Amino acid sequence: MSPRFPPFSQCSTVVSKAAWLSSCLDSSCSCLQAGQDSRQCKCQALEDYVRQCRRLQPSVHLQDWRTMHLCRKLS
Repeated sequence: MSPRFPPFSQCSTVVSKAAWLSSCLDSSCSCLQAGQDSRQCKCQALEDYVRQCRRLQPSVHLQDWRTMHLCRKLS
């Protein structure tokens, strides 16, 4: 499993699915155990995916992902 919906489909060839899934599960579980909102936990996991994708493929266009997935920018 990896984010397959726009705009994340652009990252599927550069981000390791296995490594991201492991990291996603760990961070999501920690987030939920800390009592944070599930939407916030989802957004943090997606932000990690975006960060990895941009590091590996800087030219990818991901500017709209927060709006598309209802994730506000955290300070």
